[in-house]
Amino acid sequence: MFYMDPGLILSPRSLDQDVCQVANFCLPWGASIESWSVDQDHPQPNHFTFVLTNEVYQRLYGVAFTFHEPYDINKLDMDKCYRLGADPELLFPSSGSTAVVHTVDELDPEEKAKITARQKHFLRSRVGDRVIGVTKTICILSRWSFPVAFTNFLAFFYSRCFPGAKNDPVPLER
Repeated sequence: MFYMDPGLILSPRSLDQDVCQVANFCLPWGASIESWSVDQDHPQPNHFTFVLTNEVYQRLYGVAFTFHEPYDINKLDMDKCYRLGADPELLFPSSGSTAVVHTVDELDPEEKAKITARQKHFLRSRVGDRVIGVTKTICILSRWSFPVAFTNFLAFFYSRCFPGAKNDPVPLER
């Protein structure tokens, strides 16, 4: 596992400093790059609700939806490969090395179909027998408490924007 500092991508200009610290709160396990075996299912998204109270006892309600996205394997270096348990020879083959690259292609069609069905959109971040993913969180903050409605909205938003969406996925940045 490789950890990164979480940050706020979009925020209104009028937010006070306390709200800007929510990025650290919405990722309680930290922003991380993780790897798992191609034989395992990818981590499922989860959500949680929280209430923040400032020094004048004003409440701010939040819902966070945490999920994994495929990691761009072009951003991996040797150190990250070792930390994630991925074989760096598959990404950075040395000139005299006979790397294990060919063993991935030696899988029978049934095995390939199982891996494809299990990993779906994560296949593009596959390195040998490992799949690399990064945690992301989307969050809604409100002065009013509507946790069920916000959770349902974030789940819908995630299902429409994620690359594995069945009906025309919409880019999250849009």
